[in-house]
Amino acid sequence: MNELEDIETHVENIFYDIIENYNTISTGLRIAGWHVSDFVSPCLRKSYYGHTEPKPPFERTQGKIFWMGNVIHEHVLLSQINEYTMCYDIEKDVSLQPEIVAKMSKEETRNIITGSLDDLILHNGEFIIGDKKTWNARGWDKKTPNPEYVLQLNIYRVLLKASMGVDATSGCLLFMDKSNDLEPKPMAFRLQDMEVTKKYLRETLKVLQQDKGPDPKPCWLCKGENRFKKVYCDYAEKCDSETNRQELISLDKKLQDFAEDQKTQELINNIKTTTKMDDFN
Repeated sequence: MNELEDIETHVENIFYDIIENYNTISTGLRIAGWHVSDFVSPCLRKSYYGHTEPKPPFERTQGKIFWMGNVIHEHVLLSQINEYTMCYDIEKDVSLQPEIVAKMSKEETRNIITGSLDDLILHNGEFIIGDKKTWNARGWDKKTPNPEYVLQLNIYRVLLKASMGVDATSGCLLFMDKSNDLEPKPMAFRLQDMEVTKKYLRETLKVLQQDKGPDPKPCWLCKGENRFKKVYCDYAEKCDSETNRQELISLDKKLQDFAEDQKTQELINNIKTTTKMDDFN
């Protein structure tokens, strides 16, 4: 390493030190037990491994991903009530103080879920649960909110009602496009009946607490179907050693290919039925 390269490395290390320190301060103490993110994951087996397996080593360079989100959450405050942490016993249907849950053992928190609400907005006499998301649109126009984010806000509604006695009947996701100077795109929707969400929480908790864990659900987290061919699940190899994940991925690929073949054949048939042979002459 020459002198200039040494300077570059030094400056880069300063940058990552700043990010690491900022993320540590912004995140604070993470309460043990289940979190809302565990219940909205596209694959519940990943959530299961997150509670039964040692935490994988965290690469320093990954910090910048969370850093931008933490900066936005700290400085984009949509209401006076924000970053509100809630703890809820799924089986007992009661709220608990986060300070008390933080002191509990893992066994004591086995039925408790924790979530932090971004913003509680009051508009025209109605409470709205707001949540901020960053994403890369790259020219794509989002038409509908992600189902897992909608579920996330529905769970927040249950926790909010239990902890504050406030019932928010609507949610609004504020998407900010990282590829376009954080161009905002708010998407509002009505939240579902809380009893439906409570039933989902109880059923999902039982699945997560199974000794063998939930069945794998191959998705974008582990299929590597992105331009970098990157696998985003830290437990993919562990999952392969214990489940039939690779078989499911192979089956899914075959079904996709079959669907594409069917689509192509339908297109050909439509052309044949709507086009005269003379048109090709």
